[in-house]
Amino acid sequence: MLTLASAGVFRFQWQGLPVTLAMAAVTPPLVFHIAYQTFAGLRAWVAELDLAWVVGTQTWRVIGIVFIMFWGVDELPVIFALTAGLGDLGVGVFALVTALAVSRRASGWEGSVRMLVYVGMADFVAAFGTGILSGEGSPCCRPATRCRVWFKVCRCR
Repeated sequence: MLTLASAGVFRFQWQGLPVTLAMAAVTPPLVFHIAYQTFAGLRAWVAELDLAWVVGTQTWRVIGIVFIMFWGVDELPVIFALTAGLGDLGVGVFALVTALAVSRRASGWEGSVRMLVYVGMADFVAAFGTGILSGEGSPCCRPATRCRVWFKVCRCR
């Protein structure tokens, strides 16, 4: 993915839909889902994983605070930095609490795991969307845009 990004494959031009970006986001989980449905060995391996550990791997998302720090030094637009940063931070903290609940088999742990998945996906969609909306060439960066708010939340170069 990094090689493709470096080659400009995911550079979004506002003339159409962000198909390559959408494909990059959807393809890995889709391939895993198909493989999971197809291969019994993969299903057995997944069933053997420690769910508390799997959930706990999402705690790394607290590093999303870095997005807010980059906004603080004017390196990221606020609309993206706050959405992605606070979203990741929230999901990371929730993942820690959920992993502890899973490991203790605390009351309601199954619902917490489901909620973590939904909140994590919502955060990804929100960050993805605000990343596109605040990117170079986006409608908020066009000189003809009259809405002053957009110029304050998007940094156009």
